[in-house]
Amino acid sequence: TEYNVPPTYQSLLWMLANMVIFAILTWYFDNVDESNKGKTVSYYFCFDKQYWLGTKRTTRFIKLVEESNEINVNDADNKEGIESVRKEREKVIAQEEQFDINNADDNNNNELNGISIIGASKDYYLNKTFFCQSKKVLHALKPTYLHIPFGELFTLLGHNGAGKSTLLNILTGNLSPTGGNAKIGSADLSTGLYSLIGLCPQHDILWDELTAREHIQLYCKLRSKLLSYNNIDYKEEVINDVITDKLTSVNLLNVADDRVGTYSGGMKRRLSILLSTIGNQKVIFLDEPTTGLDPVNRRFIWKMIQELKSNLAIILTTHSMAEADFLSDR
Repeated sequence: TEYNVPPTYQSLLWMLANMVIFAILTWYFDNVDESNKGKTVSYYFCFDKQYWLGTKRTTRFIKLVEESNEINVNDADNKEGIESVRKEREKVIAQEEQFDINNADDNNNNELNGISIIGASKDYYLNKTFFCQSKKVLHALKPTYLHIPFGELFTLLGHNGAGKSTLLNILTGNLSPTGGNAKIGSADLSTGLYSLIGLCPQHDILWDELTAREHIQLYCKLRSKLLSYNNIDYKEEVINDVITDKLTSVNLLNVADDRVGTYSGGMKRRLSILLSTIGNQKVIFLDEPTTGLDPVNRRFIWKMIQELKSNLAIILTTHSMAEADFLSDR
């Protein structure tokens, strides 16, 4: 029996042809099959010029975003909340306009007293692929206007999915905003705020193999290296003083050389908050800093946070109304 085996290049060409054919079929049926997205397009959509130009998609996306951003003035149950939102927005916009006017006059000493969030928002265009149309827009964060001056602790309250972590991720540079901006003095989201902020995330980012002393040494050297232009210079003799002062403030000096893996949850949380204060911060973000802690550790951290805010703006997220009531200025 004789076998006719095609050459390798011919097999590869057939495989490539099959890939192209099945990719086109997948794209086509993904659009016209109602079970995929809950809504179909016409069977001849691929011959529609507007589909390829994206006119329909772009117009619909902008319209949905604008509709979602409108304040429901007829919401009788929340008139007080709506009015406070409107006043805050007007204050931030007026402050931003004055800031721009002063900068135009070459006033180099013009600095915002705190952090201003100017319409920062985040929208996701769902189900978007190279070939397929999108049907939904997810508004992870509607345009937000806030000004938190130095010396104030501002608490963000909201249910899961309200947008608290999204806002923090935008301000810390982990997410790019769909619109709006945020400023600390002359620095904004486009230039990066990381040189002026500290972050204590919801979950501790610590290395169990390192000691508290080694954590602080590492953070000091990183800050000194990355932010040298911001006049932060932690020399060896300075680092030793920083370690002593910082660990004393959180009552961890006696365990400075113990591995963090042996620490309790409260001790790890204190160390995480301490690390967020290393550097020339103007604003510190605390994402649910006392979640899962016992009442003794919770009270200790509350006292620690109150002492931190003297020259800083602190933005706190929490689900605890008692914590918000105890710590918040606003």
